[in-house]
Parts: sequence; C-alpha cells; structure tokens
Amino acid sequence: MSTKLFRPLPGMENTHVEAPPNDTAKIVYSVQGEPKTGKSTYPFFGPGPQLVLDIDDRLDGVVNKWLRGEFDGHPAKRIDRLPLTLPKVDLKSRQPDESVRRLASTEWEKFLDTFRKAGKSSRLAGGVRVLSIDNATGIANLRLMAEFGRLSMIPPEARGQANVEMGALMRESRTFQCSVVWIHELKDAYELVQSVDEKTGRTVKKRENSGERILAGYKNTHYCVDVMLRTLWDGRKRQFGVEVLWSGLEPKTNGKTYWEDEWDEMGPFAYISSLQRPRTSPFDWRDEMVEED
Repeated sequence: MSTKLFRPLPGMENTHVEAPPNDTAKIVYSVQGEPKTGKSTYPFFGPGPQLVLDIDDRLDGVVNKWLRGEFDGHPAKRIDRLPLTLPKVDLKSRQPDESVRRLASTEWEKFLDTFRKAGKSSRLAGGVRVLSIDNATGIANLRLMAEFGRLSMIPPEARGQANVEMGALMRESRTFQCSVVWIHELKDAYELVQSVDEKTGRTVKKRENSGERILAGYKNTHYCVDVMLRTLWDGRKRQFGVEVLWSGLEPKTNGKTYWEDEWDEMGPFAYISSLQRPRTSPFDWRDEMVEED
C-alpha cells in the first residue's frame, strides 16, 4: 500500500500512524565471517553508487578493483570510501589514555556525520544505493575508546550507553532508502565449565573456550537488522558460500547455505537479496551490464 493511498482506520485520524513501508529493493544486513571468506566484498556486488565506512583504512585495493571494473559480469561502479582510524591501545592497561580518547572522539564524530549524510543521500535521485560499515566490530570499539580511552577492564554495566547507541544506529539504518551492510568480525566463545580440583576436592568453575566462533561486537545485532549472514570458504569445493543465519524477511531460508555455483556471475548480493524479497529479481539488486559495440 503506497503512502498516497493510505487512509487511517476509523477513529485513528490525526494520529501518528503511517502506512506500512513499501517493499523496496533494500535490506539491512549483518554479515559475519572469518578472514578471507568474502565478507568485506559481499556488499560490493550490489548496485552503485556505494559508500563504505572503512575502519583502519584496509579496503583501498579492493575498492580500486571495482572502480576499474575488474570483476567478471560486473561493470565498473562508483564506490566512495571514508577511511577511519582506530587508535592503537595497550590492551593490558586499565588506565585511560587521553590521546586515544581524543583521536577516537574525532573519528567517532566523523563516522556519525558521514553515516547520517549517507542516509540523506539514499533518499535522493542518484544517491547512495548500498552503504557498508567495515567493520561494525571496529566501530563499536571506537565508540568505547571515545568514552573510556581504553578497551581493557571496562565492566559490562559501564558499556550500557555505548551498546544503546550502537543498537540505535543499526535501527536508524533501517530508515535509509538504501541497503546497509554491517560487517562483523568473529571471536572465540567461552563457557563456564565445572570441574573438581584434584588437590582440594572442591568443585570449581573455569572459563574455557567452547570451540564456537561468535559475532564480535554488539550482541543484540539480530534485533536491529533484517537478515544475518555468515560468509564461508570451502577449500575442497574451492568456492565461497553464504549461510543465512537468521532472516526476518524470509524465514524459510534460515540455515541454508548458497554457493558460488548457484549465484555465478550474478554475485552473492543480488542472488541472496532476491531470495529475501521474492517479489524482486536479482537484476533489481545489481548494476546493469551494458554491451559495448
């Protein structure tokens, strides 16, 4: 139902009730994965123009390849990039470092300003069509450094405001008229395991590595995005893959993994996105190739 055709229910006139959002070709993703599994390049297979907020300034080489059109089946596209600096901190220190706090505060404000301008651009003709944050784990750390001047020995209760702000930003990105990709690193998961101390005979609890790899960063990300993905590399198949961890758009895709031989030159972004919004086709999610004479 378009906003123009929307009529309030009887008795609901002159309220703040709005029409449901249009089913447009945009999705807010969280993408997590191990290094070298394609998580950073996932959004680049989408349509341009794009903007990437690049913490630690790591993506210039990849972006330049897309600018030159070096990927089969995909034209050259415009990808603007904001390089952001993540200050180096002493992970053993419990004391705030004022130089870290100052630099982090400057970079955090730069991130917020560009993030919100990208949202405005997405609503304009010719504006941003895909915004990627690479990576959200680094951005969450940047926010903590801006407040505490360190990353070590910050108690969970003190992280509350930073977590609230990260969640609010992810939810805000759902109001943008473009796809938004929040990229996350992974970390080891730990669990408390009971054991008996051989010397004392007492039952003790130890924190041990569970062997599981989980999202590093804002742990309530799944409440704030449309779809959560994990990128994969299968050395035996020699193929990249994308697993749908959770989808609020098309739950029947939950737990399914899609491989390169399925998306082919269409690319993972267009293929996965068209599955999440079945009324669209993969061509709604990529740049059109123009045959040269």
